Order: sequence, then structure tokens, then C-alpha cells
Amino acid sequence: MRTLVIQILCVLVCLTAPAGTTTITVDWAGSGDFTDIQAGIDSAGTGDTVLVLSGTYSGAGNRDLDFGGKNLVLRSYIGSAETLIECEDAGRGFHFHNGEDTTSVVRGFSVRNAVADSGAGAFCESGSSPRFEDCHFLSGVAQNQGGGLCCVNSSPIVRDCRFEANIANQDGSPGGNGGGMACLNSSSVLIVDTYFASNQAYLAAGGLYAYYSPVTCEGCVFIGNNMLQYGAHGGAVELSFSDGATFTRCTFMETGQASTVVGAGIYANSSDVTLTD
Repeated sequence: MRTLVIQILCVLVCLTAPAGTTTITVDWAGSGDFTDIQAGIDSAGTGDTVLVLSGTYSGAGNRDLDFGGKNLVLRSYIGSAETLIECEDAGRGFHFHNGEDTTSVVRGFSVRNAVADSGAGAFCESGSSPRFEDCHFLSGVAQNQGGGLCCVNSSPIVRDCRFEANIANQDGSPGGNGGGMACLNSSSVLIVDTYFASNQAYLAAGGLYAYYSPVTCEGCVFIGNNMLQYGAHGGAVELSFSDGATFTRCTFMETGQASTVVGAGIYANSSDVTLTD
């Protein structure tokens, strides 16, 4: 029965896919084209779709995922609630570093227990600017910046995502900014309808940290983000030298708590910021 369902699913996807593109299926149980996600990505070409069936994907081939410069769509069939990338404290979730643009899409995954120096859940650098949609970055640990996502000179789009219980530098060594997300060095990130919940950082910004990066947040919720070190600043958000940052229809709740001395909600350092509604 499972094989029949997958065959029907593949026919429906192929009928709705753009002409000239290919849909590749990944199923941990063995009924797809591949059993691990990286193998599906490696076999895909620009414009193709890699469709991942529900389940938990772990081990080599299901972490440190790399599009290799190809603009393609990686998506789950069911959504993030049913499709888990389990990094097992052994690596990060995604690494974009070959100039991928916003036609590269990651849609419908939970990324859990990722670890890295920066960008445990996902790391975007060198102008790589993919789209993340319906992704749940959970319990990632970065020793430096961005427990959930770190962007360096890149401008991804983050939509309908959730950053929860991520940490930037829990051991107190140098670093520790942006428990949920860190945007650095001219990263113009668009963040829409996204939750930052219960993230923590050692130095600055439990939820979102921006450094020389004019981030745009629309309809986002920051709740329960906090600092690990007493006397730190930016319980939910810190903006440093980030003129042009905007927050529209955003909510800040229960942030900062007792550890944050300055800016329990937002700390703006040499930054012109626009707050609307």
C-alpha cells in the first residue's frame, strides 16, 4: 500500500511540475529514489524538486546539507511537523555558500540538535540567499553566532518559520550573539510571520542579532528570549550599526527577564530603526 501511495504521489507531482524539470523522491523507508536527503540533492539539477516524505532523517547524508550552487527546491511532502532532520549534535543542518539565490528553497522541515561554530541550523554566506519556508529550527547550539541561522553577507528570505530553544554560546567562551538568528556584514534578511521563542545567547540578542545588517521583520513574534550572562543587552533583539532596520506588526513578550540590563525587548546601538504597529 505504501508503494502504491508513493507512486500515485509521484505521478501527481510530475503532472504539476514545470516542463523540463524533474522531481526526485527521498524516503527513509526505501520506497523513493533515495533514502537520504543529500543523495537526492546531489542527483538533482537546477530547477528540479527534491521531495522528502515524512519521517526522521539522521546520520551522514542527512546533515551538513549542501545545494552545491544549484538553485532547486527541497521540500517535504507533509510539512515541518512531520519531517525531521535530526543532526544528533554531530553537525549543522544546511550550509549555503556557493551563491544560491532565492529560487533555492527549503520548505517544510524541522532541524533539531544541530551544532556548529556559527549557524547551527543553517549557515548562509558568500552571497548565498535561499528561501526558508515552514521550517522549525529547534535546540541548535552555535559556539559563536546564530544557534538557529547565521547569515554573513547574504540575504535569505525567512517566512513562516520558528526558532525555538536555540543557543549562541552556552559555555561563555568568546562570542555568543543571536541565539535564534544572527545577521552579519551587509545581510539584508527579510523575516516574515516567524516566531522566535525561548532562544538564548551569552553576549547579545537572545532572539535576533544584526550587525551592519538592515534586517526587515514583518508580523514576527518574540517571546521568552533571554540572555545567559547577567549584564548583557538585547533580550530579544540587538541591532548594531544597522541603519534601515524595520519592524512592522511585531510583538515582544516576556523577553530579557532578569539577565538583561539594557534593552529587554530591543537594544539599538548606532542604528536608525523604524517600528510600525
